[in-house]
Amino acid sequence: MKRLLLLLAICVAGLTGLHAQRTITGTVIDDTAIPLPGASIQIKGTSLGTVTDVDGNYNLSVPESARTLVYSFTGFGTIEMPIGEATGSTLFSPPARSSTRSS
Repeated sequence: MKRLLLLLAICVAGLTGLHAQRTITGTVIDDTAIPLPGASIQIKGTSLGTVTDVDGNYNLSVPESARTLVYSFTGFGTIEMPIGEATGSTLFSPPARSSTRSS
């Protein structure tokens, strides 16, 4: 009976390691340091993600195997960032606008 309990404890301990996660937190801002509420942050290659709050802040639990976050905001395009660099503030700059003149 003790062996069975020990084996069960080892199996459970091993399974919890498979679901190890870490939490990434940060703020998404524009090039004038204004927070961007409603910016999307997604773990690349998954459907896991979150949206920034009214102050541009977010927190996201990511699996240890995740490597890249994808940030997007309407009118600003997307940014891919390695998770190791994805803490603190993420800066978004609007895409360059080309000026065209019609004759």
